Amino acid sequence: MPDSKEIHTTLCYMEYAGHYLMMNRTKKKNDINGGKWIGVGGHLEEGETIEECLVREIREETGFDVLHFQKRGIVHFCYGENISEYMHLFTADEFTGSGITYRNSSTSSADSRNSVNPEAEIVSDTPTVSNPSEFPENFSLPPLPECDEGELQWILKAEIFQLNLWEGDRYFLEKLLKDESNFTLKLVYNAEDKLIEVAFDSE
Repeated sequence: MPDSKEIHTTLCYMEYAGHYLMMNRTKKKNDINGGKWIGVGGHLEEGETIEECLVREIREETGFDVLHFQKRGIVHFCYGENISEYMHLFTADEFTGSGITYRNSSTSSADSRNSVNPEAEIVSDTPTVSNPSEFPENFSLPPLPECDEGELQWILKAEIFQLNLWEGDRYFLEKLLKDESNFTLKLVYNAEDKLIEVAFDSE
């Protein structure tokens, strides 16, 4: 058997008004996630922390600077004969971009939220939009840019499982939708991308 390869990645589900920001991976050639809907994220670069990777990947893929995020768990993917991936799973509910800052009024103060990403620039006259828990008639979702890795779209949480997802993703998405954290999930796929083992370990 070839030597195993261990990699670390991040994946974030940005939240706004009962929606998750999802990406339909339709643009890259030879994409292991081709045709699937996933969150936003990617591989750690040399010298990066997990949090730095998260912030960078969100900025690169969505144009947003994240202001508040929460680590929800770790997903250990084993696939093929020699790939072992540790995916650090997050949700984020406050971010700035496109000239507007989106905040969740139910979380902590603005000063403590901004400390998670000191590079995020918020000018004093930037309009602020609170993250609504209900949908008023004039409700609108944050605008999204073009992304060279796929199509970005806000998806109602209630409709997530109607998408073309990896089979294993459904297990951790159920945890996220129940607002659970501090879990570890092991997903084992064979070389044909068939899920053959699922194991949870919650703290």
